[in-house]
Amino acid sequence: MTKKEEVVSCVQRLAAAAPEKREVGVTTQELAEQLQMQRSNLSTLLNELVADGKMEKLPGRPVHYRPLMAGDTPRGETSCFKILDSCEGSLRPMIQMAKAAILYPDHSLNTLIEGPSGSGKTTFGYLMYQFACENKVLPMGAPFERFSCHYYDDQEEKAYNRLFGAGEALEKAKGGMLFLDNVEYLPVGCREHLLDLIENDDAVLRDIILVCSLQDKARASVKDAYTARFSARIELQPLQNWQLGERFALVQQFLINEAVRMKRTVRVNAELLHCLCLYRCENNVKQFKNDIRLGCANAYLRAFHTDEKEELPLYLNDFPSGVQRGLLYYKTYRKQLEELIPQGYAYTFSADSMHKENCDAGQQMPEFGHPPLSDSVYDIIDRKGDELRQRGIGEEDISRIINAELEYDMKQFTSRMPQSKVNRESLYKVMDRRIVDGVDALLKQTSRQFNRVYPESTFYGLCLHLSSTLERRKAAKQRLSNERILDVVQNHREEYAICMQFASAMEKELGVPMSIDEAVLLTLFLCEGNETHKAEDGPVVLIAMHGDSTASSVADVVNSLAGCGNTYAYDMPLDKDMQQACDELKAMIQELDRGQGILLLYDMGSLRTMAEVISKETGVQIRTVAVPGTLIAVDCSRKAASASSLEELHEDAMGSCRDFYTNIAEPEGRSHHKNTPVIITLCMTGEGGAVQMKNYLEKNAGLNGIQVIPLSISDRKALLNEVNRLREEHEIRCVIGTYDPGLHGIPFISVVKLFETPADKLDMLLTIPESDHTPVNYEMIFSYLSSQMPALDIKKLRKSLPRALAKIKRISAEGLDQNQELGLFLHIACAIDRLQNGEAMPEKGNRQGIISRNKRLYNDLREILSGLEETFDIRFSDDELAYMIAMVKKL
Repeated sequence: MTKKEEVVSCVQRLAAAAPEKREVGVTTQELAEQLQMQRSNLSTLLNELVADGKMEKLPGRPVHYRPLMAGDTPRGETSCFKILDSCEGSLRPMIQMAKAAILYPDHSLNTLIEGPSGSGKTTFGYLMYQFACENKVLPMGAPFERFSCHYYDDQEEKAYNRLFGAGEALEKAKGGMLFLDNVEYLPVGCREHLLDLIENDDAVLRDIILVCSLQDKARASVKDAYTARFSARIELQPLQNWQLGERFALVQQFLINEAVRMKRTVRVNAELLHCLCLYRCENNVKQFKNDIRLGCANAYLRAFHTDEKEELPLYLNDFPSGVQRGLLYYKTYRKQLEELIPQGYAYTFSADSMHKENCDAGQQMPEFGHPPLSDSVYDIIDRKGDELRQRGIGEEDISRIINAELEYDMKQFTSRMPQSKVNRESLYKVMDRRIVDGVDALLKQTSRQFNRVYPESTFYGLCLHLSSTLERRKAAKQRLSNERILDVVQNHREEYAICMQFASAMEKELGVPMSIDEAVLLTLFLCEGNETHKAEDGPVVLIAMHGDSTASSVADVVNSLAGCGNTYAYDMPLDKDMQQACDELKAMIQELDRGQGILLLYDMGSLRTMAEVISKETGVQIRTVAVPGTLIAVDCSRKAASASSLEELHEDAMGSCRDFYTNIAEPEGRSHHKNTPVIITLCMTGEGGAVQMKNYLEKNAGLNGIQVIPLSISDRKALLNEVNRLREEHEIRCVIGTYDPGLHGIPFISVVKLFETPADKLDMLLTIPESDHTPVNYEMIFSYLSSQMPALDIKKLRKSLPRALAKIKRISAEGLDQNQELGLFLHIACAIDRLQNGEAMPEKGNRQGIISRNKRLYNDLREILSGLEETFDIRFSDDELAYMIAMVKKL
């Protein structure tokens, strides 16, 4: 009987003896005791049995395993993406896209994985292969053929033969996955041949799943060539942009992998885990994995002759020097780290999982231990410095680490003090009366001056610290850096001034010289537990406005008046390229986010659109609030040019303010009063047409308390979800839109009927569903658009847009009905206005898929719209064209 068979037999025997174990499973510890095996070896066998489909690994701590019989269905997440899918934020959209691409009906989608060097593109591609095998898209053992394109840069013939030749990569991958690594290095001829195969959906690719990786720094022309052909695109972020929880999950996985490799249980302290989560890893996941492997290798060598059953401790000096510098960022992320990886625990990693246990004073653990109660803060600092020196850390880094962790050390020190009152006479017996009375007077003074109440632990902590200073009878050397001293002075100026006076008075009273650090430490005692909520602990405010320094000026004023230091600025010059601005804003948001999200105050809609896109791409929570000062000023300026009097201009300006600030807290138009009847205006593209219909109704119809809600949803399922959500709180009178969504029991009115109905008959229209169709009367629509889009040249639009629509009708195989025609009209008009105003367009889902399946229509639209682009000096994006294709084809 093999070892695996022994394990399966034992699990089945335990399950038969205790029927409840058939469902809840057994732990590794139970099996190790039964089989007399080491846990590390047993865990390896169990994981192999899980991969073979004979055992199921149940979630929870400790991990349980249960036997799988014929017909059993595994519970919970068993996907190879499990470790990444447990992460919150930026990785989840990529995983979902990868799964969707593999499971796409008929044939998995060709996938392009983009990202910086070392970001895990190859590993992610292999996970997609494993996922395909797990879900029977590919048979178990199907080929995974990796072709490294960078080996063939400028070797056209060799690359072609090795990739497309008989018996080479493409043929070897048949029935499996072909992974083209660094596809940007593929020579031009090979690239064109590959792209032709993809575009023509060649039969040679029908027998494989094609996944390619692309460096984010590849030439723009090369990137555009590939991104236009691939239906699924996955953009991996550099490791620095990962959230702390995601990075810690990766640390756990790598340490578990190394524990399995070494067949040892690895023991780590919180300090080392903090460093691994914080240090700057320039070459991303690849370097991260290698750094952890090197640290484990050094520890393994150090303990090579020890018993395998003993836990293997990892120290900071086992790792490359760059890892140690992670502690320099500890102060910035302290709160998040203490929630994620609290101090005072030992963390062990084995083939099973990670375990956390309290450290007691007797444990020999590579951790800064709890000091005796008689120790002063100086003793804690000195002990920490000695331990760091023993680990081979330089004096400069030791200073930075000690100063970064000073508040934590103070907190630990005071937490060991008694929390209830101690008899004052008892204190006099063990401490100098002058110290006890002096500290008492100090706390009474600061309590009155700062209106604070101090815990008893602060009183005892100050007494003990000064008592230890008195026992030294000499001035201690300076331990705190000048930068740290300056930081305390600047942030706690009043407290520091009082402590300076107190230290000077105690020096004279006790006859003991005080070190330069003394006033700083006393200040930290007073401020510990009374800190205001720091910016890094909560959400961040970001002001984004058009102009060279508009946002910066506002943020400077806010920070000066509020004094919270949590408000930042992004300035967007009017001539800045939209894509560049979006990339800059994305980078700033990722840098500022502390895990609690961003509140974005913006002046115009393009910035809000960018925020929506960035939130989807990065997973950072972003909430937006419109501060439309710029728009109001522009509107007032235009009206001033034609106003006949100041009173008329003032009245118009007040009207503009009321319009712009309607529903300001929910700029997407989602703040609705409960139980009010509503009308839904519906379009497929970015709410532009839907908002125009809303404005038209509010201006011309007697709504009598009926609320108008604009929606931009083309997906029927998403629309049903939103309508059902609205129906829980509102009575939906009707839907007005560019297409009929077919909602049972809710009347539909086409946008054609809306604009052709005279204003005095709109009330009647809103109570009677349309039953007839009339030709589109564009003059009424042009008249309305001229009042809503004053910057748009209506004369040019009147001349050029109908011609373009007529050409689109001719190339459409089934023609256009009235709703399609008017929907396209409104979409194109709104798009021209947005582009001329420098506003961005939200990305169209499955844009590349829509374009690749309708290539001829895409090319025809490009040609037809070129006249409009030249007339208005704009350029329609592929997202815009994908929306138009969807409207023409009724997708």
